[in-house]
Amino acid sequence: MSSSTPEDDILSPPRLRLQHQQQSSHEDEEEEEERSPLCSVLNLVVDHVMVAPTEHFEAEDDVTIVQVPVLRVFGPIVRTTEPYQSACLHIHGAYPYMIARPVTAGPDGSATGDCVWDSVTLVQRMVAGITDALQTSLDETTNAQQASTRRVIRKITVVTGRGFYTYCSGPAAPCLRVEYYGPADRWKVKRCLERGLPDLPDSFHPKPNELLKFNCYEAHIPYTMQFLKDWNLAGMSYIHISDAKVKFRNSLPHSVKTKVRDQEVEVPDSAVFLASNTPSEYTWMELKKETSCDVEFDVHV
Repeated sequence: MSSSTPEDDILSPPRLRLQHQQQSSHEDEEEEEERSPLCSVLNLVVDHVMVAPTEHFEAEDDVTIVQVPVLRVFGPIVRTTEPYQSACLHIHGAYPYMIARPVTAGPDGSATGDCVWDSVTLVQRMVAGITDALQTSLDETTNAQQASTRRVIRKITVVTGRGFYTYCSGPAAPCLRVEYYGPADRWKVKRCLERGLPDLPDSFHPKPNELLKFNCYEAHIPYTMQFLKDWNLAGMSYIHISDAKVKFRNSLPHSVKTKVRDQEVEVPDSAVFLASNTPSEYTWMELKKETSCDVEFDVHV
C-alpha cells in the first residue's frame, strides 16, 4: 500500500534526528559543522523491548498505558573518527502501525466521488468512533482484567494512498494509519479490522447495515523492519545522532583503553564518552545501564 499525508499525497515521515549515513557535499565548513552529529552508532543488531513510559520521552497521560515499545540498536559508537566503545542505543517514540481501508470502499478514490470514504474531511470525523470501536472489539478478545488495565490502540490518523497490487485508475483515497503499542498485538489488531467493527453508525459504512470490514496493508512487516524501512536505515551502516534530546544512562566509564601492538594505550578523552567529559544535560541519572555495553543512551525519533 503506497500512502501519503492528505496535504502532500505522499506518506513520507518527517525528517528524523536519526538519519542513515549519506554522501553529501557542503558548501562550506561552517555548514558542515552545524550538521555534524554528536555521535554515530553502527547498526549491528536491532531488537525491541516493552518498558514503562518515561517522562523524558513518552508523554502518555492514559494510566492504562503500562508499557511502550523501545527499539535497541547495538554496535560500536564513534564520537570523532574511530570507534573505541560499544553502545546500546535506545530509540523511543517509534510505534508499530498498519494501514487500513474498508473493503467495499475500493483501493482508490471512486470515479463518482459519492463514497464517504473518499473524503478526507469526512473520514477524519470518523476517527474517534472507529478508535473506540476497535479498542472495544480488542477488549472483547481478552479477559476482563487485561482489558481494564491495558490499552492496545495508541491512535488512528488519516493518510491518503492507493492500492499497490492492482490497477487503480482513481485518485488517492483516505486510509487509516492505525498505531498500536505492542508489536505482539499485530495479528490481533489485523484480525479485528478484517472481521469488521460492530456498533458503528450507518454513515461510517460504504454499504449500510453491514460490518465495517477493512483491508490491512503493511501488517506483515515486523516492527523492527518497519522502523528501518520508514527511516531509510540499513544494517551494517551508521545511524547518526544529533545532540537534541539525547540522554546517557548511568554510569559512564571514567577512562577507556585500547590495545596497540599488544600494549594497552589510553584513548584520548575527546574520542570517547566519559563521566568527566559528557555534559550534565546529556546524562540521565534516574536510569541505570541494562546491558554490558560501554555506553547506553536514549533518543527520541
